[in-house]
Formats: sequence, structure tokens, C-alpha cells
Amino acid sequence: MTEEDAVVKVEADGQTRYYKAIDDAFTDENQDGTVTLMKDVTNGHTIYVTGGPYILDLNGCDMSSVSEDSVTVTVGKADGDKGNLTVKDSGTDGRLEKLVVESGSLTVGNGSFGFVGDNASSCIGSINFKGGHADEFKINSRGYWTDGVGNFVDGLRTFVLWRRFVRG
Repeated sequence: MTEEDAVVKVEADGQTRYYKAIDDAFTDENQDGTVTLMKDVTNGHTIYVTGGPYILDLNGCDMSSVSEDSVTVTVGKADGDKGNLTVKDSGTDGRLEKLVVESGSLTVGNGSFGFVGDNASSCIGSINFKGGHADEFKINSRGYWTDGVGNFVDGLRTFVLWRRFVRG
């Protein structure tokens, strides 16, 4: 894969790798690495981040769908497969449409987000805010949510998540 054709660049273990699909960047060989967007991601789908830790650098790029399906980055999976992700934006005006925790740890360093929260039916882990802006923020597993959250700029905020079981 050439740099010109790549959507993401990964720097891990002293090596630089290029990928056409962001999904392919979150692999075992890239753990402890930085996944940097080089182009906008506009095809709506869910990107599962398991393992890690990883750093996702928006690099001023946009991860927003041009279709009805949103671009969602999900940390971990409902089956308990944990993920560890830090998201930041080293550029300006980078934006991620939807950022969700199912199992694991998410740190938001900075950036702009349409939605940040958890998956109420299966979440366990933490969300740590160091900065950034979220249009909507929901911690469903804790029964806490708010719209129009605004900027997370007054220091670190940590939300611990746990599974909530509902009897039917």
C-alpha cells in the first residue's frame, strides 16, 4: 500500500504501515501504535477496536457518513473482548461522528464528536475526558445522559461503566 492510496497511517514498533481501510489498522501488530487518519472516512459502518492500547489521531480529518448509517468507533465488544483507545486530533477541525464504549477503556484527549457514550445493554469499562467537544454525551449504564454537553475542558472527568441487566 502506498502513502498516496492510504486512508490511515500506523506507526508502531518503529515501523510505518499504510492501510486503505481503517478497520485493518487495529490489529495485534499495531498495538501500542498511533493510527493517524490521512483522509476523511465517509462510509457508514462500525469499527471495532479490541486489544490495544491504540491512539487514534483524527489529524484534522472527518469520520462522518454521507449515508444514513453513521461512522461509529466502538471500543471493545459486548462479548467482553476489551479495547483500549485514546482519541485525539493533532490537526484542526477533525470530527468523529460516534464514539461508543462496550468493554474497555476510552480516553478522549481532544477533538470534536457528534456522540460519546456507552452501549447500555453491555457496557463495562471507563471513559476518561481530558478535553474535546461532544454534541451529545450519554452514560446509559449509569442512568445519566445529557444533550448539548459542550466542551470538556476543565480537567479530567472519569466515568466508570458497568453492565446493567434488565429483566423482561
